[in-house]
Amino acid sequence: MGASLTSIQKFCLAEYVSEIVGRGADYAAFSACLLGILEDISGFETIGPSDALIHEIWRLYR
Repeated sequence: MGASLTSIQKFCLAEYVSEIVGRGADYAAFSACLLGILEDISGFETIGPSDALIHEIWRLYR
């Protein structure tokens, strides 16, 4: 089982991605940025996030 994040952490990640790529990024740019950030978070460096988690943060971003 991979690492989990709180609702606040997910929101903060969505905000951080928007600071990096802007608010109008497409899903590919968004997910590439998010995956790059998550590589530096303990628990995600070896087992990546689930597709469901990426989509959940994407919904917060949009």
